[in-house]
Amino acid sequence: MNRLLPLSLVLVALVGCRQPEPPGPAVLITPDTPLTADDLVATATIDDPEFDEVTYTYSWTRDGEATELTTATVPSVETAKGQSWEVTAIASIEDVSSPPVSASVVIGNTAPLMVDASISAVEVVEGDTLNVTYTAEDADSDALTPTIEWFVNGASAGTGDSLSSDSFSKGDTIYATVFVSDDADSSDTLTTNEATVVNSAPIAADVLISPDPAYTNDVLTASASSTDADADAVTTTYV
Repeated sequence: MNRLLPLSLVLVALVGCRQPEPPGPAVLITPDTPLTADDLVATATIDDPEFDEVTYTYSWTRDGEATELTTATVPSVETAKGQSWEVTAIASIEDVSSPPVSASVVIGNTAPLMVDASISAVEVVEGDTLNVTYTAEDADSDALTPTIEWFVNGASAGTGDSLSSDSFSKGDTIYATVFVSDDADSSDTLTTNEATVVNSAPIAADVLISPDPAYTNDVLTASASSTDADADAVTTTYV
């Protein structure tokens, strides 16, 4: 004869078989100090062997606003400097879910990068003005401010976009150093090629013949004036 179990025992048996609720997972975002070029990767774990077949679901917010991203990874193309990203992870076993747990990071500033820098000429003369050409990059697309320092024969000759010939003479060697800055960081410093100040050719300004007018028996005398940018002594030859 079959005997029916009391209803209270049946309920106890059913409750005892129910899957326990997993605890809230530990959640990390790597890197913990991300930059614009970094992917954000969330990792959720439960350090308990009782919960070894756990499924994790993720949701992300950007600056407090929900996104459609539901995977563990946020591609770097989705992020920008200064944004706050938060991930919320839930652990599930069968149809039982844990409480949600969140972690957050802020996208930091990426320092700008100097690519190259050079002086426009390798040989210059008195009267020339030197300029620096440079290329720099910034992953955050920030506005960049250059700092250019000029050196003549190894000694600082000032800063600025250009160097006039007031600062150098024939025989001098010139180079510059360049770095760029955004609103938070600066790049490494690059040194340009060297430029050498070479001799300037003298210029004959005026040539005169006297007397003027001249006649058959007159002795003609030529005289000339000249200038030299290097202040060199000038020898005049008449041909």
